[in-house]
Amino acid sequence: MQQKEKWGSKIGFILASAGSAIGIGAIWKLPYVAATAGGGAFFLLFLVITLFVVMPILIAEFIIGRSSGGDAILAYKTLAPNTKWDLLGKLGVIGASILFSFYSVVGGWIITYLFKALSMSLAGAKQAELLQEFSNTTANPYLSLGATFIFILLNVLVINRGVVSGIEKMSKFMMPALFYFIFSFNYSFINA
Repeated sequence: MQQKEKWGSKIGFILASAGSAIGIGAIWKLPYVAATAGGGAFFLLFLVITLFVVMPILIAEFIIGRSSGGDAILAYKTLAPNTKWDLLGKLGVIGASILFSFYSVVGGWIITYLFKALSMSLAGAKQAELLQEFSNTTANPYLSLGATFIFILLNVLVINRGVVSGIEKMSKFMMPALFYFIFSFNYSFINA
């Protein structure tokens, strides 16, 4: 039986977990929802649910995965044989697949806009022009499907390299880059 690959460092695991937990939605959608659904009250409720509901579930998943040494489905079959608990693992796999389909499209948009930003084609654009550009981008099936395919291919390449050389290495680069871009954008926005 092939030995399972383990994380190379604690910081690599923490950064990969943070990247998984933060996600595009927390950066992209959370500020909008917070602004339109109560501001500080919404954020306080979000924080309480995160700490008292999501965090215990996350810790339970870590414990189940570590104690079984298996994937999402095998873990439940190992720890609770001859029960229906493996349905929870199957539900997690289905949920992750649905989430990946959404993230692939949004990831394709991010790749498209990365190239547009690097080419400076968006520099100085007004909000109405940016909305029209987004409509044009999403209405072009070749561009949308091509960018989504590139995003999926990049994911396959990273995952194919394994935990340490793939996921951990990319997390050590991309998470600090993400925080740099968030803070530098907010700093430049506030000082504009």
